[in-house]
Amino acid sequence: MDWGILKMKKNSLEHVKDFYNHYNYPDGYKKRKVYWKEHLSKHIDFNDLKGKKILDVGCGQGTISKVLYDAGADVYSIDLSKTSVNQVKKNYPEIKAKVGNALDLDFPDNFFDIVLSIGVLHHTPDPYKGFKECVRVTKPNGKMVILLYTKYHYYPLVYKTLKILFRNKKPEEVPKLFIKLVKRFTEHYYKEKRTDQDAIQLIADQFFTPIANFYSRYDIKRWAKKDGLKLLSTSETYFKQHRIYTFEKSD
Repeated sequence: MDWGILKMKKNSLEHVKDFYNHYNYPDGYKKRKVYWKEHLSKHIDFNDLKGKKILDVGCGQGTISKVLYDAGADVYSIDLSKTSVNQVKKNYPEIKAKVGNALDLDFPDNFFDIVLSIGVLHHTPDPYKGFKECVRVTKPNGKMVILLYTKYHYYPLVYKTLKILFRNKKPEEVPKLFIKLVKRFTEHYYKEKRTDQDAIQLIADQFFTPIANFYSRYDIKRWAKKDGLKLLSTSETYFKQHRIYTFEKSD
């Protein structure tokens, strides 16, 4: 990737794609599967997924797709990054993975029993358009599970501050001490070994993304109301910088 050219681009979908083709968040560790199953169990009945047709919008390395597949679901996965999709195909060939755009889903209306988009729409140029696309492909009475950044939290301030401090650097050029601290923190948190490269990829994902949008519950309730969805439940991730929303599409 030509970083100089990338910095010159606007915050477009091409910019996002270039970024994630280069920086691929290391999410495939065993403890990450446990982490996501624990959070998603608050929104999805894993004992009732057999044969359910599920779409994972922005699948990354396929961690969540694999958790859903192991519960018996018929999983379709898309990601803007060809690097990510190739990784899913290599590690989980049983999952139907392909390159795709969250803002223009290549699926028919009313096709899926459940549509998930976990930590993806807030990195697109038009998150609400992506939300509407998820609504479109969800079956009547089907569910949508969406995770978005929380607006009223310390993370937006940290994100914006570090974006300014590191504005002339690549993720791998941040101070080595910062990389080591991130590595140690993730090793302590997940009780699994990590590499410096893992830490760099995580730093890129957390503080260098081309686009990051932050939302309140009120913002998302307005989206749901506009699209005729029933908000079933919400929950926060452990550090409360994300909120997960579950919706039901009316018949």
